[in-house]
Amino acid sequence: MKLFHRDATGCSAGGKSFPKGEDGSFEVPAEAVAELQAHGFVTDPRLAAAGPDVKLVEDASKSALEAEHAKAELVVVSAERDALQVAHDALLDQVAELQAQLEAATAPDPKKGSKK
Repeated sequence: MKLFHRDATGCSAGGKSFPKGEDGSFEVPAEAVAELQAHGFVTDPRLAAAGPDVKLVEDASKSALEAEHAKAELVVVSAERDALQVAHDALLDQVAELQAQLEAATAPDPKKGSKK
C-alpha cells in the first residue's frame, strides 16, 4: 500500500525499512499501515501536504465512526433487553397461572364438608 508523510524521508515497520519513492510515497505491506498511521502517515497525498492538522481530522473521523458503532451496539442491546423483558413478563404470567392452578387443586372442596 502507498502511504504518504509530509516530512519523512524514510520509514520502518516490523523491522523493515521503506524508502521514499520518487512520487513521495512509501510502498509498505498492508500489515504495516496501522503502525505507520500512528506516526502521521496517511493514504492520501493531499492529506500529507496538509500536515499536522490531518491528525485532528483523522481523529475526529475515527471518533465519529466509533460513535456510530456504539450507537449501533446500543440499538442491538436495547432490542435484546426488550425481548428479554417480554420473555420475563410471559414467565411471570405463567408462574401466576400455575400458582392459581395449584391453589385450586389444593383448596378444600366445600361440597365435601369438614369431618369431625
